[in-house]
Amino acid sequence: SFFVTAAAEAPTQIIVDDRAFDRDFVHDNWPRNQLHKWYCAPVAAINFNDNCLDVYATPTQPGRPPEITYEPTRAPIIVDNEAKTSDRNAFWASRQPGTNRMLFKGSVSHALRSPIHVTIHDPPMFFAKTLQRHLQAAGLEVEGVRRAERDEVLPESRPLAIVKTTLPTVLIRCNRDSQNLFAEALFKHLGHRLTGEPGSWDNGAAAVRAFLTDTLGTMATSVTLDDGSGMSRANRLTTRMLGRLLGHMRRQPNLFSAYRGGLARPGETGTLERRFVGDDLEGQVFGKSGYLNRVIALSGYVFQGERAVAFSMLLNDYRKPVHKGKRLLEKIVLEVDGWLAEHAEPSTNLGG
Repeated sequence: SFFVTAAAEAPTQIIVDDRAFDRDFVHDNWPRNQLHKWYCAPVAAINFNDNCLDVYATPTQPGRPPEITYEPTRAPIIVDNEAKTSDRNAFWASRQPGTNRMLFKGSVSHALRSPIHVTIHDPPMFFAKTLQRHLQAAGLEVEGVRRAERDEVLPESRPLAIVKTTLPTVLIRCNRDSQNLFAEALFKHLGHRLTGEPGSWDNGAAAVRAFLTDTLGTMATSVTLDDGSGMSRANRLTTRMLGRLLGHMRRQPNLFSAYRGGLARPGETGTLERRFVGDDLEGQVFGKSGYLNRVIALSGYVFQGERAVAFSMLLNDYRKPVHKGKRLLEKIVLEVDGWLAEHAEPSTNLGG
């Protein structure tokens, strides 16, 4: 939450209350050379515009820098525009670590139709300073922006708007869209709810581990949880455990509809939209894909009517072309679908 105060004895100021989470915005085990990429967006209790700057570039005169525009407008950034207008489109954007200094390089031949997303530093303060600039542009003088102190009691306030995101929507962002920021924020939120302390990667992991222990018993002891999205290579888990977890969720009548609804599907918007091309599995496969360098994953369900099989697959240290590894996993799912068609008896949820 945030507050705009206008007491008679003090100048108008914005106070950002981000104390629900800790202020470690970036995980230590995320790839340092990719922290400007959207999938490594920093995680905070106040997140804004996916914690990214959306950058557009338009050519000007040959040899001259392109025109740079960005959203959100009036963002508190510093721009180093070293790109050039030329007959080749090879524009890229980065950010100086620990700052909101944006670096634009490469060449621009025609206006970008889709923006390049660059992560921002310190999302709560980025949002507050952007809000300050917009309020000032509207004629309201805001002299100060600050963060709430850990034990500070904030002044009484009147809510102007309350925005809530439902859990099914969060699941869609996490699983169907594979938006790491949502997964990490949910992870820290669970830690905050469990402990009452600011949500962190440590207490988020404790919350998830407690659920897995209740669900899977001793099998959960082999799990190592380091973050919520899987960007950290320190995470350790097995396909057998994932299969058992999928089977458990299938048996939860009050939860499964929302859970399955959050998974990606072939032919529909999401990470599986262009997968299983020509396999005629639309409406049957619900899954979550995953990828790190040399690691390819796919887990989910194959349905035929009300009958289903849960599957989970991981390719580790995979050195062949990525598309071949993905297709291999798709062919295995096709085999599962064939097995399901050949067995008339209702199936329990299997994992493997």
